[in-house]
Amino acid sequence: MAPEDETPKFTGRGVRLIADSLCNAVDTRRRELLPRILAEWGRTDLREHLQMRHEITPERRKRVKTVGKCAQKLLEALCAIDVQDRYGIALKMRSEGTKFDGPVKRIDDEGDFLTTLAEAALQTWKRGPGQPRNIRTYLVMKDVAAIFEWLTNMEATRQVDRKSGVETGPFLQFAAAIWPVVFGKADDGLRAAMRNWSSYRKRHGERSVLIANIAMRHPTWGIFER
Repeated sequence: MAPEDETPKFTGRGVRLIADSLCNAVDTRRRELLPRILAEWGRTDLREHLQMRHEITPERRKRVKTVGKCAQKLLEALCAIDVQDRYGIALKMRSEGTKFDGPVKRIDDEGDFLTTLAEAALQTWKRGPGQPRNIRTYLVMKDVAAIFEWLTNMEATRQVDRKSGVETGPFLQFAAAIWPVVFGKADDGLRAAMRNWSSYRKRHGERSVLIANIAMRHPTWGIFER
């Protein structure tokens, strides 16, 4: 994979390998649009996904939790002062020529803001039930599924051979062709990402809006035409 501050390059050879992984029933016009779609994906959404960390580190959790605790302490201190204290503070905050009630209202509103900030900070980076551990690969898989479904008009699904227990199917082949371009590690991690994506989609029904967004940015491409 390219460094995180660079966009993965979908070269002519890479695009051909990705296109060749698809079934023959793919619409010719959409196959021709595939290089544009991949380039736009790499320039926008994919770039953002790859700039995310694999996992939220303890240090990151600690930093945000500290914000929540400080907001809570400031809120408690603000609640402890009386009306006269508030007016005294407002008097010092007031700029020359401005109305006195502006700073007073701001101090009053600050309590609501600090309450929201404290609650949000203490909840930030808490992984919800069933949320994928590696959010970066999950977001990539979600976009890959959207591209596959747009190209093939087939549902992107995880398929497992009942006899051998080996994962198979057209969506896996398509994802396996894209994976090395994005992560540069053959198909390392692909199957784990596929399992996480499939489980989360079944549970929550989440789908990427990548193709719809590209269509809005580039209406002249005729992305949904056939």
